[in-house]
Formats: sequence, C-alpha cells, structure tokens
Amino acid sequence: MSHQAIRIASVKRALENNYVLLLTTNSVEKQAIAELIQDSTPAIIPPSHTGCQLGRIGERFVLHVSGTSGAQSERTIGRITRNLLNDPLIAKPVLVLVIGFGWGNPNKVQPGDIVVADKICAVNHTRYQGNKIEYRTKVWESPINDLAILLESKANESNNSELNILTGALASGETYYAAAGARDELLSQVPFVLGGEMEAYDLVPELQGIPWLVIKGISDDAGDTTNRSSQPYAAKRASSLTAELLSKLSARGDILPHREDESAANLNDALIGQSILITQPDDQTQRLNDHLNDYFGPQISRRLSRYSADRMPEMNLARPFTDFLLELAQNSIRHGGSSHISISFNDKSVVFSDDGQPFDISKLAGDRGGNRAWRRFERFLQGSDIAVILDRSNKEGNTYRFELNYLSKELRYARENCQVEIISATIRTSGRGVDRLAYRTECDSLYFDVTNIFMMSRRLDLIEEIGKILNMGKGIFIACHDEENKLFFEDSLSSFPTSKLKVFIASDD
Repeated sequence: MSHQAIRIASVKRALENNYVLLLTTNSVEKQAIAELIQDSTPAIIPPSHTGCQLGRIGERFVLHVSGTSGAQSERTIGRITRNLLNDPLIAKPVLVLVIGFGWGNPNKVQPGDIVVADKICAVNHTRYQGNKIEYRTKVWESPINDLAILLESKANESNNSELNILTGALASGETYYAAAGARDELLSQVPFVLGGEMEAYDLVPELQGIPWLVIKGISDDAGDTTNRSSQPYAAKRASSLTAELLSKLSARGDILPHREDESAANLNDALIGQSILITQPDDQTQRLNDHLNDYFGPQISRRLSRYSADRMPEMNLARPFTDFLLELAQNSIRHGGSSHISISFNDKSVVFSDDGQPFDISKLAGDRGGNRAWRRFERFLQGSDIAVILDRSNKEGNTYRFELNYLSKELRYARENCQVEIISATIRTSGRGVDRLAYRTECDSLYFDVTNIFMMSRRLDLIEEIGKILNMGKGIFIACHDEENKLFFEDSLSSFPTSKLKVFIASDD
C-alpha cells in the first residue's frame, strides 16, 4: 500500500465516471468495508469526515468515505456527499453504495438477512395529533430497479451459511428504535418497508441521476431487547455482497464499465505503491522474457514517463531506461541467481535492488540484449544530469541508484496535486465574472494539461483565464501537444507577467 495520501482532486481524470463511492457511518461499518478494499490508500477530500480511503474492489476504483448518521453534525454522511458532488474538482461516481447494518421489519425479515434497498421511505417528518404520531413520508427511488437478479446470489461466508437477500424499501429517519411499540406504530403506517436505518433520508435526494443502492445487514428487529452486539456480524454480511453486486450491475449495464485508460493505469500504479517487485513467473509455462516484457514493461514505462517534463533529448528517458531495467532484471535472475528484484521509484531517483551475485553493469560485454541496452542507455546518460551509483554496502546482492538530478520538484508536485480543470459548460459563455477554470487556491504553482484542447475558440477563451492566474502571482506549467500550440500560448500570454510561466511540449513516452 502507498503511504502517501492521494488528493482526489488531482486524479479527477482517472476517476471521472470511473469509481464507486462507498459510504459508511460508524466504526463497525467502516471496518467491514475496509477489509474488502485492495491497495487501500489514504485519500484527501475537502469536507470534514471520519475517514477517507481510495482503493480497488476487483478492477473497480472505490472511494470509501465515512461520516456520521443523521443530519445534525458537521460530519454527517449526507453533508459530506453533497459537498463532494457539488465540488467541480471532484470526479463524479458511477454508483453510490450506502453499506452497513439496520433493523428489520419482523413481519418480513430476520436478523442476518441482507436488504438491498432501491427505495428509501423518508420518515423524518412527523406530526402529533392528540396522542397519535403521524409520519409524513416521501419515497425516493433509485435509477436501479428490478433487482431480482440478486436473489440468485449464492455468496457464502466461512460458516457456509447462505446469504438471504431481499430487495425493496427501507424506512429512514434520525431515530434510533429499540422499542416494539414505537416500531410497530411506524410499521402500521409504512407496512411495505423491510426495515429501517438512519442516514439515507438525508443522502439520496442529492443523488439525482446517479445510480445508488442502500445495502444493510439486519442486526435486530428494533424491539425491546435490541442491543448492539450483532451489528458487526450484520455489517460484515452486507459488505460481503459488494464485489458480486458490482460485477452484476456492470454486466447488466446498470452502471458504466470500468475504464482502463492511461490516467486510470497511472492511478492504479500509485495505489499499488512506489515499488515493483519482480520474481520468476508463477506459471512455469511462461518464459521469463515474456513475463518481463509483457507484464512488467508497461508498469515500469508508465512510472518512468512521470519523470519526463519536456520533449528534450535528456528527458525522453522512459523507453531506453525501461529497456535497460528489464534486461538488467533478466540477467540478474538468469545469471546472477536472484530470487527477487525490487525497483523503487522515488521523488528524484530510481533504485534497482536484487539479492543475486555481485555484478558491475559497466562490465557488460558481448553483443547480446543486456550489453546493447546498457550501451544505449549509457549514450543517453552522456550530457544528461543523471548519476548512476552502485552501492554494495549491504554486501548482499546489488543496488543501483539512478539519481535524476534534472527533475523539477515544483513541476512534479504541481502535476500531482495542483491540476487546473476546465469547468463544464463555461467555454464560449458570455458575461463578466464567469469562472472557467477550477483549481486549488492554496497552490502556489499550477499544472494545466492542454494537450486535449483541439478547438481554437477554447484556447482563446482560456488565455484570459490563465492571465488572471499569472496576475495573481501564481506560477503555471502549461503542457502542450506540439510546437505550434506551445508558441501560441507563449505568444498569447506575453502581455501578462511571465516570470512564473512555463510552456512546454508534454512527453508522449
């Protein structure tokens, strides 16, 4: 797991309509979901919350946000979700799942059952007439319906007990029920509900157009003997359905399929961590060369491409560097007897370590792949500001450190944390005071990728907006796709303060 927190606004391109938002409201539910998430990494979002993690369930990106139930505190899950969905810098999810435990209607369900609700009956508004309480209800329906397919699920837990899944409506209101009389009064007015919970009423009205479901494991019947002892079991039952549910909703077309583009691949690399561990292929029928080239080659190349900033000879390092590292790994395993190799990608260095026999790469000879890759990379090093350091202080194996001294730390930080985004439906919009760009105001230097802007009218509209940023004294890096566009932005922005302006041609490695 990567220990460095990921700012969600900085990965908007990777996550836009490409992740599932998972919501929980207490430590029990939070733990149940946390156990499902692979490569879980701390995430940074604007609102106050009680926990935020980015990771994957299967191939799906998931953002797990935890808050509190009800609607009163600053950290309610409804308030957090509203802030997220209304923030132009935060990507929109393909699905929102509220997962945890709730109480069950004793006429319809039993403790241990799972309710997947596509309808929420809000019961938070009441009116008293004499001694009678009247619930003024409103039913919210999810865009996802016809969930009978879930009843075919046969997911099993460790005790082999089959999950009993029901679909329908849940009551939702800011009331904790532990009294049979109060529960029965509610059920007499909304007899169709399968049970109840305490957060969806403040949440689902904000999800217009976004698919959502509420999944609750039934912990009790809200009667006189209700206690909290069965809540962990119920939350775990509900969370166990998540992976299968995502798969079935995607297969049926209820939600968009996972998108694996370059930005998503880069995010996936970040979740996996800063190091790649190379070992012999698990499948003995696969050749080592295929294993290195086909599986590890793309991972290494993607990571190395992040160190490129300009299309200049000394900065086009991804391909020759990848070639060399893969050949070095192959020699280390085949001839050096290494059982494992680690390649770490740090802020300004790349470190190759193995547990094989001592070897000096500068002594490579012959006309085979390893020597050719080294000579190519050696030519690349000439005139660049890259130092190669061989460290054998541990006296076991080899460690090669490649110090990338030319890198601009400011540019890399801006690219990873301070990206500029165009606000939808603002280009070619007339009127004063129209903001067309969104970015983190606390950033001193910003990164604006304009490589996918094809229309001149869009570029013209952006000049004034970029000028405002320069007039505020902020720096901005503008990544263009060719020399023509580089010259356009340099010329068009020449009337503004340019001491903190850097326009360059983005590397396509």
